[in-house]
Amino acid sequence: TGSSGINAEYGGSRTYHLCADTEELRTSWVNALQRSSYSYLQAQVERMKEQVESLKRKKDQYVELVAESQAAASSTDTWADRCSGPRETVTLGAPRPSSSRSSAMRALSSPLNLRRKHHMDQVAQKRGS
Repeated sequence: TGSSGINAEYGGSRTYHLCADTEELRTSWVNALQRSSYSYLQAQVERMKEQVESLKRKKDQYVELVAESQAAASSTDTWADRCSGPRETVTLGAPRPSSSRSSAMRALSSPLNLRRKHHMDQVAQKRGS
């Protein structure tokens, strides 16, 4: 009997010529090459699926992190809201000379405050002597 040939092209750049003694042997070679090609492609597809799943997990983590950051940034719960004790408001900065100074002077110069100051001065002198 004559031999049967197989021409296997690889990427259009190379051609392999295989020869089998029988038609049955040639068919088994063709099937083996097709299976190996399919197995290779299947393995590539599986690797790509794994990469896609990994990227999806990373995307989900990123989306979750962004959502948490946005929620924290837009939260009305501030450090002041978490303080349970009494609060005191303190105005920082230099007082305005016209209003603050004049109201302070009025308070000190009232007759009641002058009597208190005089009394406190007398108490301090008695303790000192």
